[in-house]
Amino acid sequence: MAYLPTPRSISRVTQAAHGFVAGDVLYDNNGTYAKAQANAIGTAVPVGIVESVSTDTFVLITNGEIKLTGLTPKTAYYLDPSTAGAYTVTKPSSAGQFVVPLFRSGTATKAYVNVETPEAVDTATGTVTSVSVVTANGVSGSVATATTTPAITLTLGAITPTSVNGNTITSGTGTLTLSTFTLTVAGTASVSGTNTGDQTITLTGDVTGSGTGSFATTLATVNGNVGSFGSASQTLSATVNAKGLVTAISAASIAIAGATQLTDYGAANGVAGLDSNSKLKIAQLPDAALGQLQYQGLYNATTDSPALENTDMNKPGYYYVVSVAGTQNFGAGSISFEVGDWVVNNTTLAGAAAASLWQKVDNTDSVTMVFGRIGAVTATAGDYTASLITNVPAGDIAAVTVQAALNELDTDKQAGPLTGDVTTVSASNPAATIANNAVTFAKLQDIPTATLIGRTTAAAGDPESITVGANLTLTGLVLSVSTGLVQTTSIKTAAYTVTAADRVIIGNHASTPFTITLIAASSNTGLTLTIKNKNAAVVTVDGTSLGAIFTDASVNTLALSQGEAITLVSDGATWLVV
Repeated sequence: MAYLPTPRSISRVTQAAHGFVAGDVLYDNNGTYAKAQANAIGTAVPVGIVESVSTDTFVLITNGEIKLTGLTPKTAYYLDPSTAGAYTVTKPSSAGQFVVPLFRSGTATKAYVNVETPEAVDTATGTVTSVSVVTANGVSGSVATATTTPAITLTLGAITPTSVNGNTITSGTGTLTLSTFTLTVAGTASVSGTNTGDQTITLTGDVTGSGTGSFATTLATVNGNVGSFGSASQTLSATVNAKGLVTAISAASIAIAGATQLTDYGAANGVAGLDSNSKLKIAQLPDAALGQLQYQGLYNATTDSPALENTDMNKPGYYYVVSVAGTQNFGAGSISFEVGDWVVNNTTLAGAAAASLWQKVDNTDSVTMVFGRIGAVTATAGDYTASLITNVPAGDIAAVTVQAALNELDTDKQAGPLTGDVTTVSASNPAATIANNAVTFAKLQDIPTATLIGRTTAAAGDPESITVGANLTLTGLVLSVSTGLVQTTSIKTAAYTVTAADRVIIGNHASTPFTITLIAASSNTGLTLTIKNKNAAVVTVDGTSLGAIFTDASVNTLALSQGEAITLVSDGATWLVV
């Protein structure tokens, strides 16, 4: 088999439950693919080899390069007659088998698929009935055992030709001399012998050279473009003449008419790429599109350093921090800057209406004087009077200044003493007293349903609202404890199924083992269950019917010997061993 790199032909095939693996050789079995085998003409016509498999889809290589494993480099492979879908380095040779060349390996992991037409193995035999030798042109012979295993012996007699094609031949010992003519060998004839060193042989054409014995030859140059060709974005372009010589070779860019080229992606003046969500990559968006500020350094507003003007169209989002105060006109009027202000380029990118504008971000807003003082002013006693301090009206106080509120309070305190549930001694003595039993439940603040009044915070303090827990029931004015909080203990001597009311179960049988079957953890969240074996008979804790119910998914049952105990708690999904 002769293999040359050929264009790679690939088919991506979806066939439910095909069962193929990489390396399987397939044939077309009436519209579906099946494993080929070189033991019958119907299965010995492969169409390709599986390169890779993904569930119900596989990649079928029908021609060209394929990646496999475990190959012997530079070896011819045939369709296997013994195993369906397999290939072999052994050429089929038995009757009823077919020779189907598949590929030739280049390395241990790469081969070139070139499936050939199957040929039946020829094992025809016959019987030799007669063998003889006819004497002619000085050659005679004899045959021994002509009808079984013939042995032919040939004898060369004396041959003395005098002419060849009308040309006189002068013979001598070991020498043939041709006179006055040129010896031409035509067709399939040949002349053999040894150049004794006195005949000059000259080669011309694709291979040139001249000499009388062994001499160097030169292969004619038919292509002056040498080197390595082809890449991820280029393909190989070659011209081959009738003699199989490459007369021209070059690398050509892979280009589809009217399409964007690979080299344009992410390149300057090219096109932006997309991320895994089919969105433009943020790194390839202009800063203006992102509304992004870019700090450029300090700015001297007295000397305009660095120089700024409203023609700076390529600086959207640039900003400087003023380090020296001053006034500048960038082209749209004078702007005064204080130390700490920002100078920001607010360029608008809108086609023909595009405009650049340096603007001020006022970070100073200076106050000239506070309380007759300048600089970092801190308020001191005497800076404010009560009439200068704002009061927010609330309750019975309507005044909007502190002084007015004080005036209202001064007026109110002159009223008579309090009477009723809360009393005071006199108008001048505001100390109040709450009468005994005067504060009823109706006069307390509202509290949520199903809560109690008490205190859970450490140390003495105000009463707090306490929520009734899940295991407590408040019916009318009666607080009840649910049965789930009552520790129940039961002794079992025979098979038993746990209930939600169980808390402690003690197994107690001297000789007969028995099983305690668990209930579902999913419907008993928070339930804690302790099981102990008190006597000699083994007690088995079983959850088989519930599936793997313990935290170890491989455990469904636990066997307790005498004196052993286990505590389980339900997390709402499984029983956890405590």
